[in-house]
Amino acid sequence: MPQSGMTYRAGTYECDRNNVLHIGSVFNWLQDALDGYSQRHKIGYDYCRKNEITYVLRGYDVIVDSFPKRMDTVSISTDLVNTTSCSLFFKQTLINTHTRQALLSSISHIVLIDLKNKRPLRLEENIPLRALKLSPMSVEPLSLPSLDVIHAEDTQKVTYDYIDFNQHMNNTNYIVFAERTLNPDIQKKENLRRIQVTYKQAAVLGDKVKVSTKITPNFTDHQISSASDINKQFARIRFFWQQHTR
Repeated sequence: MPQSGMTYRAGTYECDRNNVLHIGSVFNWLQDALDGYSQRHKIGYDYCRKNEITYVLRGYDVIVDSFPKRMDTVSISTDLVNTTSCSLFFKQTLINTHTRQALLSSISHIVLIDLKNKRPLRLEENIPLRALKLSPMSVEPLSLPSLDVIHAEDTQKVTYDYIDFNQHMNNTNYIVFAERTLNPDIQKKENLRRIQVTYKQAAVLGDKVKVSTKITPNFTDHQISSASDINKQFARIRFFWQQHTR
């Protein structure tokens, strides 16, 4: 059975002109629910700082039925579904609390990192892994391709308000940057049905990043890299699209 969920409400200020929750808010909620899971299991912020460790998000695979609308109240359940020596995989499900409809589900890939040496750590030696309830599910790390064709580009500067407590750009902003490169006609004519993200390394304050986009009939690929060094990649993102049905 799913773990008890955290509850959120889609405020007017978080929604677009169609009263649909912004994509950035969706991913902020997912991150917050993961933080809530770690706090409930006593392996959250305080535990990590005491032991000089941290969790780093390596990827998302999100299946979308629909996004919350203005003033909807939703709950997010978070379940640990798989582990490797250094990684935790969580399934998160976002449910409308009124209709009980499952709006989207996500597989989140987390890696445990040594704060001093910035290297992955073995879970069993650093967190009380056996105390975490496992709901087994077969999952694998994502692998998204590097772009071979570029149809659009944009640049963004990493400003102070994008930085989180780890002194890196918050993971949600890479997804928002990718969305900004899209022609609005795509979003008007098509529904977003899946979002895949792989994080390579973190952008920091002052970085100037380049967002490169490849457009195909069913999906758009986005590569976020340093504007001064194309080989320094921060993230790869794929949006899957489906035409509106009449």
